[in-house]
Amino acid sequence: MENELYRRLDTLLEKMSTKDFQENKGLGNEVGYYVFDYPEQEELKVRDWIETQQRKNNSVILGYTLKVFNLFDILLDLLKEEDILEDTYDIEEEQGIDGIIGAITDLVEITETNNNNYFVSLIRNETVQGDVVFITGVGEIFPLIRSHKVLNTMNLSLDTVPIVMFFPGKYDGATLKIFDKEVDDNYYRAFRIV
Repeated sequence: MENELYRRLDTLLEKMSTKDFQENKGLGNEVGYYVFDYPEQEELKVRDWIETQQRKNNSVILGYTLKVFNLFDILLDLLKEEDILEDTYDIEEEQGIDGIIGAITDLVEITETNNNNYFVSLIRNETVQGDVVFITGVGEIFPLIRSHKVLNTMNLSLDTVPIVMFFPGKYDGATLKIFDKEVDDNYYRAFRIV
C-alpha cells in the first residue's frame, strides 16, 4: 500500500506541473477542485510528503507557487486570536460536541451559501494566479467543520487557482467518506485526482 501511495503522490506532482492543471483547463469548464483521498493510516506519510513539497517549492522551475492551508491550524489560530479557546471547553461540557460545532460554525460563518466564510476569505486573500492550493487538516478538524461545506462555499468565490484537498478516507466522485467509516456528505464538483 505504501508504494501505491507514493506512486499516486508522484502522479499528482506530474499533473501539477502541467500548464492545463495550473490554468484550470481541460475540466469541461468546471472549477479546478480536486480531492486526493488516502487511507487514514497513511496520514503521517502524506503530511511528510506535503512538508517536503513546501520546502522544495521553486516557482520558477515548477511554474506555480504552492500554498498549504491546514484547516485545523487556521481554526486554532482564530480561536486563540478571538480569545475564546478556553470557552470551547465550557461549551463542550455544557452542550456536548453539538454545542461546539454550532459555536464554531457561527464563528467561521460557514454555511452552504456564505462564500465569504472565514476559511474561504483567508485562502482567497492569500492566493494569486499562479498558485496551487493544498488544503490539509480535514481529519484533524472533523467533525467540527465538514470538508464538503468548505468545498461547497469555496467554489462560489475561489475559482482562479487549482485546489487539492487531502482527504483521509475515500472519495468516489460523489461521496466523501471520512476515515473510511462515516459519510461526510455528497459532493459532486471536485475531481478525484490520481
